[in-house]
Amino acid sequence: MVGAPFDREYAPSDEQLWEWTKPLFEEMGVRYRCGICGSTSLHWEVGAMPGLTMGEAMKQLKEEELKQMVTRIWLDLQGTTHDIKEQRRRN
Repeated sequence: MVGAPFDREYAPSDEQLWEWTKPLFEEMGVRYRCGICGSTSLHWEVGAMPGLTMGEAMKQLKEEELKQMVTRIWLDLQGTTHDIKEQRRRN
């Protein structure tokens, strides 16, 4: 999961978001594949957080990011993620 708050009156399109983030992902070496299911299809979840300041929005995003990380660790421990299955296949 990648969380990125933005201050706009409208939500950017998936294509616009991909144009903005693809160079950053490539520079950082981020894979375009879900480690949980193996999907290479990017899906953006965009939603308004009315009434929140950028600081408040970031706090909420960080809380959601932590929940996602805990879920990912739990799924890894269950042996159900794409990454774990790939590791087992290679070993």
